[in-house]
Amino acid sequence: MNAEHADTVRLYATRRAGAPEDFWRVSGIDPERCDLICEDDASRIRFKALIATPGEAHQELVPVAYAAAEPG
Repeated sequence: MNAEHADTVRLYATRRAGAPEDFWRVSGIDPERCDLICEDDASRIRFKALIATPGEAHQELVPVAYAAAEPG
């Protein structure tokens, strides 16, 4: 995820979680959220619903990516 989608992870952090611009990485995903880290900073994106599988995580994160990529 981090290597293939670095720009998307940065958008998650900056536009969805309100974090400062920097090199963010996904540090973990659990049923409630996606955790992001950048050096000593951490942020998280809460899912709308609990997830149980990687496919469900994908279904939650794709719309977040599209929304974060929109200007404004």
